[in-house]
Amino acid sequence: MAALLAEVHSISLHLRKLMQMLGVSFQNPFYRLNNVLNFFLFITFRVVAITWITLGLYWDHERVSTVYFYLLCVTIFIIWIINLVLLWRLVKNDILRNLNTSAPTDNGKDACNQNSHSKVENNDKDKVKTI
Repeated sequence: MAALLAEVHSISLHLRKLMQMLGVSFQNPFYRLNNVLNFFLFITFRVVAITWITLGLYWDHERVSTVYFYLLCVTIFIIWIINLVLLWRLVKNDILRNLNTSAPTDNGKDACNQNSHSKVENNDKDKVKTI
């Protein structure tokens, strides 16, 4: 039951993806509201749910066999690592991007454009140079 709570978070993820596909600006108030909702749903339904499962495993470890207990411990550890990576990606792509794009840069471009991996040369527009 608690593991399914993590799927509630996917509502805001799907809404975020739909807004990106529709070309909604990152500065749009609805996009920003969804970012805040996305973060709080992540914390509530992923971190709290996995913590609940981890504590339940710790408190009721005598109810399962030793082999099963160790398999569950390894699985929970992997789930924690995955969730920490997902949390970092969420913070990097939604929260830090909004902080970077709200402040103007030196050359007048947004911070998102500074991190592009390819640039078009001015003298030959047909060629793309990868850096």
